[in-house]
Amino acid sequence: MRGVTCYACEILIKQKIKPMKAIFTFLSMWFMLSYVGVNAQNDPTIDQLGTVKIMEDDPVQSIKLTGMTDGDDGTQTLSLTAVSDRPGFFSTLEFNYSDSDTSVVFQSAADSCGITNITITVTDNENPPKFTTMTFAVEVECVNDLPTIDQHDDVVVNEDPPNGVVLVQLTGISAGPPNEPQGLVFSLYPVDQEMIDSMKMDYTTGDDEGTLNIFIARDTSGTSNITIYPIDDGGNLFNGTAMTFNLTVNSVNDAPALDAIGDVTTDNDGMEHIIDLTGISEGAPNETDQVLTFAISSDNSALFSDLLVKYVEGESTGTVKFTPAPGASGEANVTVTVTDDGGTDNGGTDETRQVFKITITDTPTAVSSLNKDKLIVYPNPVTDMLKVNLSEAAMSGVTYEIYSIGGVEVMSGNISGNVISIPVSRLNSGLYQIKVRSGDNIHTGRFVIK
Repeated sequence: MRGVTCYACEILIKQKIKPMKAIFTFLSMWFMLSYVGVNAQNDPTIDQLGTVKIMEDDPVQSIKLTGMTDGDDGTQTLSLTAVSDRPGFFSTLEFNYSDSDTSVVFQSAADSCGITNITITVTDNENPPKFTTMTFAVEVECVNDLPTIDQHDDVVVNEDPPNGVVLVQLTGISAGPPNEPQGLVFSLYPVDQEMIDSMKMDYTTGDDEGTLNIFIARDTSGTSNITIYPIDDGGNLFNGTAMTFNLTVNSVNDAPALDAIGDVTTDNDGMEHIIDLTGISEGAPNETDQVLTFAISSDNSALFSDLLVKYVEGESTGTVKFTPAPGASGEANVTVTVTDDGGTDNGGTDETRQVFKITITDTPTAVSSLNKDKLIVYPNPVTDMLKVNLSEAAMSGVTYEIYSIGGVEVMSGNISGNVISIPVSRLNSGLYQIKVRSGDNIHTGRFVIK
């Protein structure tokens, strides 16, 4: 040990220890110095791990660590630490200790993918401590997440919505997590394709809301299931997650149909008049099984001796019939009302009204068709004896003929003098025409028999 200072020897000498005891003490100290100097010089050990490959959002991984020692005689206590070169990449990064082995335990954070390195440091409890590091790679393969859309409550609307469209606001729309800024398309599937004409989605990429436009066929009702698939462009052929809801369209009774009726003006001829009604229907093609009823009213009932409406079920036409009251004249507002049996639930309408005016003028007293000579027929209306007054200038060779409103001759005779009386009590009530012939001249007039 030449050139080496023996501090232990120097200590023994200074303490004046006896030679044999000094030798024993010296050897003991030498052994201790030799143990410390030899066994405390090695670093801890740990076997190298290869690259670990997992999928995005896989469950917790546990990798057994091997070859881990204190580098010396195994009496030292070891401590472990682990860090990633991508902070926040792992939701779990820790160790699991058991009697037989030690494992590193890790799980990537939700929706994290890519490559990161984990460095494990093994440290002993010497003073100063020694340590060893081992770094291994973790490859997390990206997995396309399903796009999202919130479930929607069932939708209930009434038949024939405004503009024929139902607007449904959809929320929670995304292509998946923030690491998937993908485009979206929407597949739309209605079950009832007779009630639903078409559908379209109004959506702007990146928004979390959109509007579903459902176009409803006119005059239809019922319930249809609607399924919506948002589909991203992340690489899968079809990766949508379905959202479904029911659309119910309540039946709403349409008003029955009846064309407008034009105003009518007529003389008080005492005859029955007929007005045609057109455009009659139950109101909608899906309501043809309804039953229609008609009613008629007037704000001047004294103007008529008869006022009624006629309709045959299933026809598109009908009639209004009226007969002026004897001697009556004036105006009346007449209302024709058609009602179906579809009810008024959900805001339905079960009737339609058309109002028109009937004007009845005074009874005509005479009509001259060929000259200015006057033919006067009175009283009008008449019950038994009709008087005819013709000017003297037309009194030679005069005959008369009386015709029904249908043009059938019912009476005839000669006229002598300028005023004659004709018994008409045997004729039926109604409107008649009288023709007075004088040479080549013909005078005509109308009268009513009560």
